[in-house]
Amino acid sequence: MAIPIIYNWRNLWVRKTTTFITALSIAVATFVCTFLLGVLSGFTACLKSSGSTANAIVLREGARREVVSSVSH
Repeated sequence: MAIPIIYNWRNLWVRKTTTFITALSIAVATFVCTFLLGVLSGFTACLKSSGSTANAIVLREGARREVVSSVSH
């Protein structure tokens, strides 16, 4: 036997605060995900459009990052 839908709606109305906080949490999580994906997409597009094949980064032997590498002139 199924529970009538009016019970569910009444439960949401009685627990207004919990319902509001749950809906707000879902909205904030959705906004943050959408925002971060938009920033990532824009950053990727910026790097693709401004990159040049003539640029190069020279690292000394054994260096894994640009910060720890030093090449003398």
